[in-house]
Amino acid sequence: MTNYTYEFQVGYTKLGVATVPADAPTINVINVDTDALIITGAATTALANMPGVYRYSYTGSIGLNLTGLFHTSDTSMDQQDLFSIDINSQFEPAVVASGVTRLDNAYATIGEYKSYRVARGQTASADAADDIQIDLILNAASRWIDKYTARKYYPRMGIRYYDIPESRRLWFNDDLLSLTSLTNGDSTVVASTDYILEDYNVTPYYSLKLKSNVDTFWEVDTDSGHERVIQVSGTWGVHDDYARAWVAEGSLSTDVAIGATSFVLNAGHTVETGDIIKIDNEIMQGTISSSDTFTPTRRGDNGSSAAAHLENAIVYTWEPLAIIKDCCLQIATNYYQRRTGQQQMAATVTAMGVVLTPQDIPQGVTFALDSFRKL
Repeated sequence: MTNYTYEFQVGYTKLGVATVPADAPTINVINVDTDALIITGAATTALANMPGVYRYSYTGSIGLNLTGLFHTSDTSMDQQDLFSIDINSQFEPAVVASGVTRLDNAYATIGEYKSYRVARGQTASADAADDIQIDLILNAASRWIDKYTARKYYPRMGIRYYDIPESRRLWFNDDLLSLTSLTNGDSTVVASTDYILEDYNVTPYYSLKLKSNVDTFWEVDTDSGHERVIQVSGTWGVHDDYARAWVAEGSLSTDVAIGATSFVLNAGHTVETGDIIKIDNEIMQGTISSSDTFTPTRRGDNGSSAAAHLENAIVYTWEPLAIIKDCCLQIATNYYQRRTGQQQMAATVTAMGVVLTPQDIPQGVTFALDSFRKL
């Protein structure tokens, strides 16, 4: 069984200022899916120069949906109990190139985060060690958006399996951006002229319907089974204009072998570290150097397959929905500033003496995301 290290981190404040609690916090690690307590442990300070910030690491089976509940008995804190999701990612690890920052489908890059702060009159750190923290925060913010809306806004290639429906319409349990093939229960590929995708006019698609004027019907498998026999292969994710979601940002300067661990782009490209890129049908993420060398974290990412590519092949980058990117940047900025008691929303004390503390998730973000939530 593959092990994975889950990281939880919170920041304690007193009247909105980052402060070390008088009583060091403990943490309960909880499996959200089963409502089971996994472990109780003692949290540790993250960094000497980050007062009030505590972290805890738990190593266990990969793919668990875990939350950390930190608690301090110091009643002078703005909040005694703080929750944290896993600030790392929860994707199955693949081969990672040595020395490469692990990037997992964040909805904004470190460069975009720094530009976002500068545009608002703030200072962008040039510390490489701080970049690692920003990367973790951007990933955590992105995964929070996924969980809050029960949807994913990055491209994933793969097959989804379905039971034979009771009508000619097949409802998807995921958001479909592009359909590669539809395979019936008897293993025959259904011609693209025999069905339509719905909604007709926008992505993502939520269902597929066999046309009423064709003789194609849903078929059982060789054992007369009707469960999990329909296969829908395609690219999954959320974008309201998939035709424009992939933007040409550069091209390859040489051929790239299927096993290459780095390759060079032609000068003048606009690829950034942290971008999700696509060359032909292969998706990758990684870092770009000043010498235009792209080093993928892993080849064949997000369900795609590693492949050889020819010189001058176009390099596309994924452009997330603008509103999703903005929400990610707002959450990341607020969380980052809370580490030093500089939230976007200041703590206030009401006339009755009640302390209202800032939250990591700005209210405007939840309002914006509510329209995307699956019920």
